[in-house]
Amino acid sequence: MTARINLDDLERLHREATPGPWERVQLSPEGLTWLGVTQGDNGYKYRHHIFSRTMRERDENALAAARNALPHLLAVARAALAHREAQLDAHHERTDDYSPQMDAANLRERETWHTLQAALAPFRAGEEKGE
Repeated sequence: MTARINLDDLERLHREATPGPWERVQLSPEGLTWLGVTQGDNGYKYRHHIFSRTMRERDENALAAARNALPHLLAVARAALAHREAQLDAHHERTDDYSPQMDAANLRERETWHTLQAALAPFRAGEEKGE
């Protein structure tokens, strides 16, 4: 069974967390690494870090990548949920006869589709370059 993901909780955690971008840095050949932030979005330098000799490199890289991707993933999730709701509303309003409610539902469906496409844009950036 898949656990339900609470977007409100994830958004709260994202807002409360140290802003990124996060990165992993190898500090010594003996395996000492640093995971954290060296330059915040607001332009000043600070460090929030985790020093480790035991965490695997692939886990540290995954943590940094997931933290950096979180705002984009949240936007896609919100946009997809809104679009799905708009699709259901439009489906329920469809009849053979014209109605203002049907027009409104179809407009909302188109608007949420464009919002979803905009949220997906960062994930498509590599596609245009053939990555």
